[in-house]
Amino acid sequence: MTADNQTSPNRDLLDSLARGHDRDKARFFAGRKEEVAIVDAAVAGARNLSVPQLRIFQGPPGSGKSSLLTHLRDQPSENRVYIAVDHECLTSGEKLRQYVDGELRRSNKLIAKLVGAFIKQAGATTEVVVPGIGASATGKAASPHVEQAVETVLDAKQKRRIQDEVVIVLTCDEAQLLEESHKTTLNTLHTTGLRKLKTVVLFAGLGHTKSTLSHKCKLSRPALNATFVMGELSHDECVESTKMMLDGCRIAGNDRMHAEVAQQVAELSHGWPQHLGCAQSALARELIRVDCDLPQIDGETIERETTAARYEYYRGRIEDHPVLGEPEFTARVVRAVHHERPRTTRQLGLVCRRTLDSEPADSPMREDPPAPMEVAYALIEKGVLTKPNDGPYRVAIPSMATWLDGQSPAGEHDT
Repeated sequence: MTADNQTSPNRDLLDSLARGHDRDKARFFAGRKEEVAIVDAAVAGARNLSVPQLRIFQGPPGSGKSSLLTHLRDQPSENRVYIAVDHECLTSGEKLRQYVDGELRRSNKLIAKLVGAFIKQAGATTEVVVPGIGASATGKAASPHVEQAVETVLDAKQKRRIQDEVVIVLTCDEAQLLEESHKTTLNTLHTTGLRKLKTVVLFAGLGHTKSTLSHKCKLSRPALNATFVMGELSHDECVESTKMMLDGCRIAGNDRMHAEVAQQVAELSHGWPQHLGCAQSALARELIRVDCDLPQIDGETIERETTAARYEYYRGRIEDHPVLGEPEFTARVVRAVHHERPRTTRQLGLVCRRTLDSEPADSPMREDPPAPMEVAYALIEKGVLTKPNDGPYRVAIPSMATWLDGQSPAGEHDT
């Protein structure tokens, strides 16, 4: 329902949105019904089969992986406790034990405190291998006496309920960065979970996350159906999200006016949640400029700012890595990848070698050239290139490919 003309705009929310897209917040979350259903099915599997369930959500940068995890943690539930896993804590069992005990104790969620009490009484802290918690297990805040729940002896009924019904859902973001030092803990989570507790583990990361978990972390026997690729949102989902934003900000206007603005923002997003957030930020700034008079907003300004933010995001991903350097060089590698269609990392390294060898004399890459395989791995690590299951390497985001194509004139140093 759109805001009516008697409602004051939510200027605090508008100001917050205008400052920029926050990847760690799941504002105006829309779509991803399939992904949410996958998590629900994993929870049901853990509860019914008493076997830890592992799921990997991987995809290009800006595809909404972090927002999905945040959205899941924000949902109230009386039978789930969400735990946000910190990479550093995964390197030490003692760090994990201390962290999880402290977070369960500090949570104001009743179900989290009951789980903390169960772990303590069952002596399971000797086997706890999970750090962090974003417990949003119930929408009700615990009453003051619940602060003592962790010291309270649970009765038999409470213990049975926790053992039979409650599922611990562990979320690990940026999982493509996990290393060999995490393998012992990860394999314990995968094979036994939290001792005496039903466990689901959710990993989110770039397109090579499954490969990292299998090869670096030696994750044993991941199920064939455990990995899911996240891509674009549908146009209608982007429209729905922007309508939620307009309603949340209490912007006056009828359904038609809101729909028209939401359609424009959806088109500017190209279906990618990160770009959608940038477009919504530009819309918020424009609404502030016109004092929330929706008919007065300038669509060209929103488009210009969104495009600039999108290109800055792409440039930042490249320039942030010391190996890649200037976007122009990356653009030449990408053009060669498009022509040669390498299917293995070794073949990608050969493409990078030929591109480096053909760099012009005044190129910064000539001064201190990186190793070709360093370039190949950097392009993968930064999410510039991705590889479908059986296909060749390609640029992860279509609009990024278009932007890169403009960084180096066509025909220049093609291989």
